[in-house]
Amino acid sequence: MLNPQMIFTLLLLVVYLNTIESRGFVQFLSVPGQTNDTVLMQEQPMPEKSETSGSQHDPEAMMNDSMSGMDETMEGGCSVSSKNSGNWSDENSWNRRIPHMGDTVCIDKEHSIVFDIEQESSEGISTLDIHGELDFSRKQDTSLFVETITIHTDGTLRIGSKRNPLPETVNANVVFQTNGNLMPGSEMFPHQLGIINKGGSLELHGKKVSRILEASDSLGNNASSIRLDTNSHGWSRGDEILIPATTFERNQSPENQKRLIANVSGNLITMEKALDSPANLPLRYNPIIANLSGNIILSSASPEMVDRRGHVMVMTDEMESCGNVEIDGVIFKDLGRTNKGKAISATNQKMMYPLHFHHCGLETQYTVENSVASGSPGWSFVNHRSNVVFRNNVAYDFTGAGFVTEMGNELGLFENNLAVGGKGIVNSKDEPEYPFRRLYITNSAKKRLRAADLGFHGDGFWMASPFVDVKNNIAAGNTGAGFLWYSLGLDDVHVNERDRGINVAGSYTFNELPRFAQKQMKYKTPKRYYKSLGNRYFMQQDLPLFGKIEKNKAYGNYVGLRIRYVSNLNLVAAAKFLGVDTKTVERYVNSEGISKKTMYIHDSHITDTTLLNNEIGLHSTYSSRVNYTNITIASNQYDLNRYYRNTKEFIKLNAPTGLEMNHSSNLGHSIKGLDISGYPICMRVEPKVVTVKKKRLSDCSTKNGTNYQEFVLDQKEVRKIR
Repeated sequence: MLNPQMIFTLLLLVVYLNTIESRGFVQFLSVPGQTNDTVLMQEQPMPEKSETSGSQHDPEAMMNDSMSGMDETMEGGCSVSSKNSGNWSDENSWNRRIPHMGDTVCIDKEHSIVFDIEQESSEGISTLDIHGELDFSRKQDTSLFVETITIHTDGTLRIGSKRNPLPETVNANVVFQTNGNLMPGSEMFPHQLGIINKGGSLELHGKKVSRILEASDSLGNNASSIRLDTNSHGWSRGDEILIPATTFERNQSPENQKRLIANVSGNLITMEKALDSPANLPLRYNPIIANLSGNIILSSASPEMVDRRGHVMVMTDEMESCGNVEIDGVIFKDLGRTNKGKAISATNQKMMYPLHFHHCGLETQYTVENSVASGSPGWSFVNHRSNVVFRNNVAYDFTGAGFVTEMGNELGLFENNLAVGGKGIVNSKDEPEYPFRRLYITNSAKKRLRAADLGFHGDGFWMASPFVDVKNNIAAGNTGAGFLWYSLGLDDVHVNERDRGINVAGSYTFNELPRFAQKQMKYKTPKRYYKSLGNRYFMQQDLPLFGKIEKNKAYGNYVGLRIRYVSNLNLVAAAKFLGVDTKTVERYVNSEGISKKTMYIHDSHITDTTLLNNEIGLHSTYSSRVNYTNITIASNQYDLNRYYRNTKEFIKLNAPTGLEMNHSSNLGHSIKGLDISGYPICMRVEPKVVTVKKKRLSDCSTKNGTNYQEFVLDQKEVRKIR
């Protein structure tokens, strides 16, 4: 028979075990508030699973399949919950106590909590589930150490507001750290360690800064000050600035330089340390200077361990809405867990970038402004099947690509952004891979191509979507291309490799394309002209650029502008690529009364582009009918005498070249207004590939009567190049 003392002891034991469960096992086994992730856009049909597709082989699909029911997993699993609205530091705001180390914290939907403390790392909480509001203090500096923040449909995380940004004198820091509860390689991993916005409201508004400015003149060796062309609004002593490299040398890291500001006087900036190398460009163009500082900082506590880094993902809730997202003046420092330096795998999963808009659909447009992403092991700013405006942002020190449209049907705008310091994959000698005619030349790269795992060469802007506008952007000091259009689209359904090209080519059906694009096509291609898999039909190989591409600049990169798989809508060529009988297409064309002119529905247009000190200024391959207007390509870094050779040696040498076009279709390009100077070879093209009007070629190599200004190759010579 139990006596009163024994009963009391048992009651204490029960309380202790309940505490362990709420703070230990539940914390280890679950992540708060996850719901089923809608993988495809609202207008897409869900593909049937094949033996080689679906959750069995696709980490992203595995994650989505597992998300249903996760809300129930954490039901009642919060060790501390809000009791009233109030300050975080007030015990009356919580049901038990002020949250401390290792707690799983929930803010209920009827409560508004003001975060008003500066935590130490040892005080960091585990997870934070927001159904109500969490608003960071505007009166004092704050620091939150946390593993995972999940914002639900009825939740809001706010640091400053659009009308009242966080005051310049106040700093807010969110540091992502883990207590060892992560599950690398599992479908849960992309939903851990970071901010996961599941249809809620994410409002981050930091201080206003003139993020990207131009110097008023070139910068010489040992320059200790910089005079800007305008006053530096928001720049102050102690800010970190970036001076991108203005030249490119193979197998050498671009000389991108960071400095701290010692003093600001109007438009004159004095640096704490002088520059190690000059920054000057040809044709009186001046270098760009960027400010990397801000007062809202999201960072990782252990950036040296890639699998311990945080990330920010905006994704849909069960109602297929990504909610309200406003990001302005935020520093994403050392975030991202997806490593583009190696292949995607079970232990190196997709989706985990500093800022990633994931399947938000095309109807609602989101905006990211005045922000910086630095130190990412993968991509920086990612638009994935969403509609996003990126304006006045800086991507610096990334691997793979800085600004990305991932799948091919994204909408939105890239305007006044800067991409600097992109790195790519390396070979066995730890040397960067510099692909030319073929982007994916090694066996490992080919495997990644088949898995739709691209964008890993260190490109500033990697555009799979031809539908976004790209205006007034700058790419500098990258080991890949400044700007790259890869207008195939990437397929995340992962079909059988024997269906050649389908993993990458044409991941979207006609109905999945933006409506305005469908209208511009002016015809409805019947299903028999698609390559099919089950009940899913894949569209033709490549697309033209529907977006406005204008006033962009690239300097100090391997390639300034690379155009690949950008073509007009050619029914016959597309059918041939996909293995459809071209005679069938011709009969269809004749029966519908489609003339040859209307078969080529839409040309691409690129205007007012400046490409300086890139090893290759503009390179186009496997493309057709791109119309260029006002293209300037120049260099001041080459000793032209070094490249004097006879013709055969000149080809093998792979001399720096201003404009190169090869492996195009029989429908060539046109350029109206071309100025090339300072290259060993100004132009190297296949016959009849391009028609140029208003051409000026100067300061190119000549030797023994051979003029390398305009070097036309035959097919055998083309195959020898790079």
